[in-house]
Amino acid sequence: MKDPRNLDNLIKYSELIQSSWNHPQHREPLLSLFFNLMEENALKEPLLLRYAKAKRKIMASGDLPSFIAIHVGLKRYQQAISNDTDKTLSSQADQLPGKTQSLPVTVLCENIRSAFNVGAIVRTCEFFSIESIVFAGYTPTPDHPKTKKTTMGCESYIPWTWRPSLTETINHFKANHIPIIALETVPSAPSLSQFTFPQKCAIIIGNENHGLEPQQVKTADDVIQITSLGWKNSLNVVTALGICLHEYYRQRQ
Repeated sequence: MKDPRNLDNLIKYSELIQSSWNHPQHREPLLSLFFNLMEENALKEPLLLRYAKAKRKIMASGDLPSFIAIHVGLKRYQQAISNDTDKTLSSQADQLPGKTQSLPVTVLCENIRSAFNVGAIVRTCEFFSIESIVFAGYTPTPDHPKTKKTTMGCESYIPWTWRPSLTETINHFKANHIPIIALETVPSAPSLSQFTFPQKCAIIIGNENHGLEPQQVKTADDVIQITSLGWKNSLNVVTALGICLHEYYRQRQ
């Protein structure tokens, strides 16, 4: 940031806003000042531009976790520049929330039971900066109160949508020649370490107990699994997704 005082002011405003969050008559004018200052500097700094895009949602919904995520990002950057004054906000963008580059992956979630798992899925997907998430069936969405406990505000930084089923979404991807990769424990499926990911794809994951519906496994262009070395032949769905996304990222380096 060109003027460090602007960063200091943003952090001071964010602390005042959090302390007055339950009093809209005080919170809303402060939020307006906060985002106005951010927008003034957004053209110079990619990270602030990403944060500024959350203005409408936060102002309309009063979503405190999303605002806290912004505050934490600003504090991390303040700490970083205090250790190394030569670093700029742009050079820190890949280390803080609000990454500007997305991996060309969409994660499709079918009938995930736990709202806490959904929150962790959102956080994992934002960590890897994927393009988007589609939730389907009875999967809780990121605006569910329980889900927000584990998203840590990350739902503000990654596009997501909900569909009654994945049929239309899968048809759309297939029509655009985007491969569907099913992450499922299937005896004949290759191990993740033996599989080469396409440049762009959709990864589909299913219910914690029952996995993917058989129809989705048949529909997928490829099915992959994670090799188990222990007695259990499966992982928590969030853990499995994280391993899968990291392998996709590793292959692109």
